[in-house]
Amino acid sequence: MYPLSPFRSPAEKPLYLLAISFDFHSLQLQNVKSHRKLGSILSENVILTEYAPDLSKRSIIKKNNEKKKVTGHIVFVTVNVRIGDEIRWRKTINLSKNLPPGPFDPQIALIKLNRNITLTPDTATPFSLPAAEPKAGSKCSVIGWTSDSFERLVEYQVNVLNYNECKKRLPSLHENALCVELTGKDHCKDLHGGDALLCDGILTCVLSHNDQCDKNQPRPCASLFTHRDWIESTIKELDSFPPVISRLSSYSKHLVIIGWYENDGLITNQGFASILSDDAVLTSYATEFDSNMENALYIKRGQSKGYLFYNFIPFSNVRTGHEFLVWNSVFNVLHEHQPSYLQPQIAIIKLNPKLKLNEQRTAILPLPFSELEEYVGCVTFGLKDHFIIETDVVIIEPNECLKFIPRINHKAICIDIPEDSSGEEDHCKLFTNGAPVICNGYLLSIVSWEKPCDPYKPRISSSVYIYKDWIINHLEENFTSLNNALKRILEFQKLFNKITQQNCFMKPVLLSSKAKLFYSINSQVYEFEKAFKKLFFFFKTITLQIERQ
Repeated sequence: MYPLSPFRSPAEKPLYLLAISFDFHSLQLQNVKSHRKLGSILSENVILTEYAPDLSKRSIIKKNNEKKKVTGHIVFVTVNVRIGDEIRWRKTINLSKNLPPGPFDPQIALIKLNRNITLTPDTATPFSLPAAEPKAGSKCSVIGWTSDSFERLVEYQVNVLNYNECKKRLPSLHENALCVELTGKDHCKDLHGGDALLCDGILTCVLSHNDQCDKNQPRPCASLFTHRDWIESTIKELDSFPPVISRLSSYSKHLVIIGWYENDGLITNQGFASILSDDAVLTSYATEFDSNMENALYIKRGQSKGYLFYNFIPFSNVRTGHEFLVWNSVFNVLHEHQPSYLQPQIAIIKLNPKLKLNEQRTAILPLPFSELEEYVGCVTFGLKDHFIIETDVVIIEPNECLKFIPRINHKAICIDIPEDSSGEEDHCKLFTNGAPVICNGYLLSIVSWEKPCDPYKPRISSSVYIYKDWIINHLEENFTSLNNALKRILEFQKLFNKITQQNCFMKPVLLSSKAKLFYSINSQVYEFEKAFKKLFFFFKTITLQIERQ
């Protein structure tokens, strides 16, 4: 045994190695040191070791009902120096089908990092896979932790036995294995699972872990040469992990950004709202302004009106090319100032002047006609670096959500990011207050305002379908002028028919709630109203001409 000096040993071996650990306390494991091991760099985001649990679908529930994604960590090491920040990982693929593998099973695992290592000749360099088994007489050594510390690296010279020699002494050994012998030392104490075997400077094996180690027998390791095809194909398979759950959104034309415009000139972003019509948007909660500003609460906050940005250029920075409106009329489903996140949060903001609707950049988001039977392709939205980002959403079963939020209202829908996400980000960072949750292309719910946000529990959203009637009733006020126009058209039509003694026109019918909803969701309200205004003017002109005659 001889200690490694930083970057001075053959092939500068420390540059290839890093320490691997995972969240052992969360997994309720007792021996911390036994779950810290060495890994070997194969690429900028793939690490080789002997075994590691797949954490991508593992979570733990703590005593206070916090659900935490379990993550692993890697960090660079040299002799006794830790270099750089930790990088997280969750996804692992193991060669063995028996997990955890037994002492004589093949032990090779590939770990996919959540973010890339910066590879440079001076900081980190990947190993190349061997092109052949080590030749007889090769100079081989194992790099691993000292027996009394998992903080310092040492290098041991070893003898390597081929498979046939090793099989004679370990009859249960799997195929495609090699063995090492550590002369004058106890390999059970001095060698650890994941330690790297190098022969003539080439990575040849990773040592197997053995809880029933026999110091009088050689130590097995899985041959990297014979498993090279599996390693290369698995590296390609790992390209899809962690899954990409966020992307620039094509739904930006249905969204507006709302906030407060303060009396001192400052503006405060609150969140998103969805376009219901040219003069109404739907969000989670918005302050109901006092028109006379006599309410002490609002005076204290200094709020006078709200603002709204819309008409965003698709897939572009929201700061460029947008339109701006001011609003001060709000209807909340609960008339409470800043309701609890446990309470229903649905609000309609009335707009005057109106939005300039167009199908490319400012379009109505349809309301649901019925409850969704299945949740497919669900997404919600957030802002990142001034871009509208959509993030994949999973719907949490009500009984499961109750485990984390016992006092949740029965009309709520619980959501979260996918379980196999990287663990680097959470719904507090990715979901924005007031953003719609869209499934199968339909509006499902509105993300509730929650402050402070708890990333370890599901996020609450309010069902749009359950409050559909309330929404429609408040939207009906937007159609008052339209109905009045229709009534007057009916009156003029009766007058015209009486004078001409013939029914030349089909009788217009006043819009029912369902009809109003139909026109609203199909982005036709504003065109419909324009058409009837023209018809009204036509009737009025003809009637005046008849009366003059």
